[in-house]
Amino acid sequence: MSDLADARTQLAALLNTIPNVRAVTEVPQTFTPPIVWVAASSPFRQRAQAVGKKRINLTVLCLGGMSTNDATEAATEDLAELVADMIDTSTVFRLDPNAEMDLPRLYPSAQGQQMLGIAVNCFCESTRG
Repeated sequence: MSDLADARTQLAALLNTIPNVRAVTEVPQTFTPPIVWVAASSPFRQRAQAVGKKRINLTVLCLGGMSTNDATEAATEDLAELVADMIDTSTVFRLDPNAEMDLPRLYPSAQGQQMLGIAVNCFCESTRG
């Protein structure tokens, strides 16, 4: 498995410890929000500060609901905060200090609906030297 796949799998496992949160590394064809998708960020790999290490950049897309009403906005913000708080407690993953959390935006679903989502940006150092 690659260092990127390892990082995504480890982060999803960490986020799945949050009660009522479903974290995935691959978006299922059909799903019901809330759900968080752990994906590669861009650039997904850079040199880390430690010599011989690589920084793996990840984005956790928090999809809180299928509409843009106030309840969905609140649920999406709460979901993103739960994710950010869990990452903040990790010894492996760290929130990106330059872009911790993106603005809420709409994402199209396979059913042609719009989902409200917030991206939480984080990183870890590769376990491969």
